[in-house]
Amino acid sequence: MSTAARAYFDKQLQAARQELRRKVQVRELMEATPFAKRLGISLLRLARLESSGSVFSVDIDGTPHYPALLASHDYEPRRLRKICRIIYPAPASARWHFLTTRWGSLGGLSPLEAMRTDDGYLRLLTVAKSWSAQWWRTAVEIYDAGDTYDGATPICTGTVEQDPRISAWRRASAALSDSLNMRPAGPYPRLNSATVLVTRTSGGTSERVPEFQLDVTASGGVGYASIRADAVPRTLGPIPVSEVDDIVAVVRKLLATEGNVTCETCSS
Repeated sequence: MSTAARAYFDKQLQAARQELRRKVQVRELMEATPFAKRLGISLLRLARLESSGSVFSVDIDGTPHYPALLASHDYEPRRLRKICRIIYPAPASARWHFLTTRWGSLGGLSPLEAMRTDDGYLRLLTVAKSWSAQWWRTAVEIYDAGDTYDGATPICTGTVEQDPRISAWRRASAALSDSLNMRPAGPYPRLNSATVLVTRTSGGTSERVPEFQLDVTASGGVGYASIRADAVPRTLGPIPVSEVDDIVAVVRKLLATEGNVTCETCSS
């Protein structure tokens, strides 16, 4: 990052911090004790609600502060907490922004306004799920078994934006289910062995978190894989493999088997 870019970033960060401090002064943000008191619950109950994603806090100078709107009697609490749980994958400040911003997808209403009616709430559920998914991306990279060294080019990379609370197997299957999410577009080779790396990243970062690895073998009309996800490796398969199946088709079948999902593109 250049010196000018760093200076701009620092200026924006400082402005954001000052705005948060202002919101504390006008009581739009509350510390834990008064927030719990307004809700009529104990601090232990508040901790459980936050752990489930039903409420959230914004860190200001090392102290968590809760948006006062989450304790407001103006909103139906069950609906509000359910929406909060849906958008849980996003950073807390982004969740607050989502709840208070008017969105075209909600007819120009904010989520807080939309949830006041049954129709608006149903629409909000869909919008919230879509918005939440963008904060996490799952990537599936398929390599020739001998090409997993640093700098190697994958045969295929599939990506999908989905909630990380969804099974990693289902997310990986979804990443390879639509050709629009895959690069390059193919055709793909038929291989006897391949390595599949599944990772996830959160919005705004480049750090990849490993989910699992598959060491795939396809031979004699049968495909199977060794799964590396923990200290105890296990085997996936066997599954039937057609002579015309390329390596991506084989991986799709294996993922669908483990994830117990329908794979419309897997039929031979």
